[in-house]
Amino acid sequence: MLTALQIFLAFVIAGSWISTATWIAEKKGSRVGGLLVNLPSNLLVSLIFMAVLRGPQYAAGAAASVPVGMGINSIFLALFIWLVPRGLVLATGISLLYWFGAAWLTSRFPLTPWQSLAAYTLILVATMVFAEKILKVRTPPRREKTWSTWQFLLRALFSGGLVASVVAISLTTSSWITGIVSTFPAVMMSSMVILTLTQGPDFARATGKILIFSSVNILVYSHIVQFAYPTLGVVVGTLLAYAGAVLFVIAIRPVSERLS
Repeated sequence: MLTALQIFLAFVIAGSWISTATWIAEKKGSRVGGLLVNLPSNLLVSLIFMAVLRGPQYAAGAAASVPVGMGINSIFLALFIWLVPRGLVLATGISLLYWFGAAWLTSRFPLTPWQSLAAYTLILVATMVFAEKILKVRTPPRREKTWSTWQFLLRALFSGGLVASVVAISLTTSSWITGIVSTFPAVMMSSMVILTLTQGPDFARATGKILIFSSVNILVYSHIVQFAYPTLGVVVGTLLAYAGAVLFVIAIRPVSERLS
């Protein structure tokens, strides 16, 4: 019963959130959209139900592997924004092949929390330099677009289905692997696909660059979960972690606005 509820909530929450975030991105620009898309949704649902089904300590252990998972995702985004001018199918296919290969390799050789954090930090710097200095990704003007309820619902079905599938897979593995699987870039991928189709590759690339930069907020969330879940419980721990992620996004917005 709880498993079905978790998958359903992942579908509803992530689908609604991604549809809303991509709509805001199209209205307010890639910088704002990139910050909003990266607020915890899939991870939030996954860690809550891990704690309910397998205990707070298990969820805290899964949260410890989030930095390396987000490092993998940063390279995923860098590959996508590099390849998407050559075609959406090519960019999505190669980026996903890379992700599964990197996730498999990482699952075979677990890292300590400090090693995971160090790996993420190096990857973050490298991918931001790649996007900003080598690819020279810039923020293009938005295209005016008429929205309909059906478009919103189709986006929610597409993105919610991806996230719910990831949550279902994560229910049968170890905490380390579950933590990596819970960072599968379903939210990022669906957002990039939607924005490429609706606003064009340049807009999606600019949003992807902000997603790389703002991915630190996921680490803020997971770090608070590691310490709060075992001591304060799931409800208080989740509220504190999400508040920390939101405050971090607000704090880095001035920096994101200065990116080209």
